[in-house]
Amino acid sequence: MSESEIISILSKFSVEIILLAGLTSIFTGILKKYLPATLKNLTHLLPFLLGVAVYACYSYLVLKSLDLSAILKSGVQIGGVAILMYALIKQLFKKSSNAKNAIYDILKGFVDEASLQGTVNRIIKEFDSAVKNGTVATPTITKIVAETSSVTESESNTLGLLIVKTLNALTKTNKAKTTNSK
Repeated sequence: MSESEIISILSKFSVEIILLAGLTSIFTGILKKYLPATLKNLTHLLPFLLGVAVYACYSYLVLKSLDLSAILKSGVQIGGVAILMYALIKQLFKKSSNAKNAIYDILKGFVDEASLQGTVNRIIKEFDSAVKNGTVATPTITKIVAETSSVTESESNTLGLLIVKTLNALTKTNKAKTTNSK
């Protein structure tokens, strides 16, 4: 499955599901590291189980609801999206050794080849500025993606978030905020 196919699938989910899937991926990675050898064969179920647990907490704390069917449905979606995100990041790390290559690979199927390099440079500049200023990078990068490609709003939101998460991972800074936090 190519990067553009994975991004197309991810764009069908809400930002809420994608953010919770990112959190689930982090928890899954941590738990896989410390899982006893006897339970290693259950690791393929871990994202789904954690997705349900993460959504149950989210539903209770944020939505003030404990609708079991909604928790199971959204939890399984979160687990599936977490697996897709892992696959995409793994593909990007395998192919890309630096931030520019990663962004180039993400945008390759979405931005016209003639303006692709300029778009990548603009995104890197905005990301660096956001890290330096401690501001939220995602809205600006999402806007750049929307301006330079012919994708839907949902796809540009997904691409913007994915680019910021990828740049944070590649630069190992995690200083560029993806959302406003109060």
